[in-house]
Amino acid sequence: MYQFETSPLWDDVLERLTNSIEAEINEALSQSVTSDIRSHQCGRAEALSDFKNTLLHLRDKVKNTP
Repeated sequence: MYQFETSPLWDDVLERLTNSIEAEINEALSQSVTSDIRSHQCGRAEALSDFKNTLLHLRDKVKNTP
């Protein structure tokens, strides 16, 4: 039912999440932001990373279910 090996949609979702995580990290590392904004950007990056890891975990769980 789930076609993770050949799914352009799945690949696009993961790529967009990766790009968003990198953008949040780059913004957090910018020298022009205040500590409050930096903290906020780090929280956003962590939330996106957690979401991506959850999706990958659920995919692995589905793939390993007989």
